[in-house]
Amino acid sequence: MKLRNLVGVDWSTKSREWLDAELISSEQAEAIVRFEGAHAVAATPTSYGAPLSPLAEVMAYLAMVFTVASGTTLVVQSFRTTGVRLTALGLVAVASLALGGRVLRLGGDAWERIGGVLLAFATACATGFVALLLIRYIKTSDDVSQLITSIFFTALSFALWRNRDRFLQMAASLGGIFWVVGSTIALTGLSLRPWITTMLFWSGGMAVVLLRDKINPTSGALTLGWVVCLVSAPTLLFDSTAPYLFGSLAGIATSAMAIGMSHFRKRRVLFIIAVIAMFFNLIRLFTHFANSGAALVVVFLLSVGAIVLIVVRFISSQTVIQSPPEK
Repeated sequence: MKLRNLVGVDWSTKSREWLDAELISSEQAEAIVRFEGAHAVAATPTSYGAPLSPLAEVMAYLAMVFTVASGTTLVVQSFRTTGVRLTALGLVAVASLALGGRVLRLGGDAWERIGGVLLAFATACATGFVALLLIRYIKTSDDVSQLITSIFFTALSFALWRNRDRFLQMAASLGGIFWVVGSTIALTGLSLRPWITTMLFWSGGMAVVLLRDKINPTSGALTLGWVVCLVSAPTLLFDSTAPYLFGSLAGIATSAMAIGMSHFRKRRVLFIIAVIAMFFNLIRLFTHFANSGAALVVVFLLSVGAIVLIVVRFISSQTVIQSPPEK
């Protein structure tokens, strides 16, 4: 039986290696395995909920969607006063927050995903509550209201995340930072060219990619950071104030880097997204230089390179490494 503690050390294998190297005796090896196994079991949190099947999880999401849609329609059609809507938002936010926290304590991946969705919904309702309160009762200006609302949204998201393995709360926290920066720029009246703003978003996404090892969940941070970069770069194509061909080159370079990293780190979802972004950028470049023979050759070579990467990635994912026969 293999036993792993919280940091993922296989003490059964480790003790066997030490025993083979004559560093410890067989009695000491067994004692190490028993001690670390008992420590790992004692440190493992108790799961109070029964595991959910994928079908039950999907049904839970559908139930939440229909509940939100029907409840929103009922409140909007039945109550037209701001006070009632404000009260409804506050009550739903508190209830969703309490229910999400309770579901998270049930344990299990499915329950954690459902709890994360509930906490995200609670964050949205609480943010709507603050925004409505500022606009209708405190009557602040639009820019001030947006800045305060973005700060509240970011702070609540960070409080629910706290660098734990919660993808939705992590994404909301990072997105809230972008929202706060944008609201601050709007409030100060600072006029930035659209391509400069786009590059700020691209830089933020790249910062998330570079700091992925310090962010939980790491795989989610890696994918999210690259998605921000991949979405930001092509938008330069539609900005007439951007430097000549900067959008195409930035999009192709960003897609190539994302393809390379996803290939070596074996991130299939990111790989597919990056390949789609690469083809989009190549098509835009092809359209821009439709009458240039040299450009067509370049686009053709880049397209072939992308296809080769796809084939190599597929072959490597299908390769089965066989373990050497036991002696």
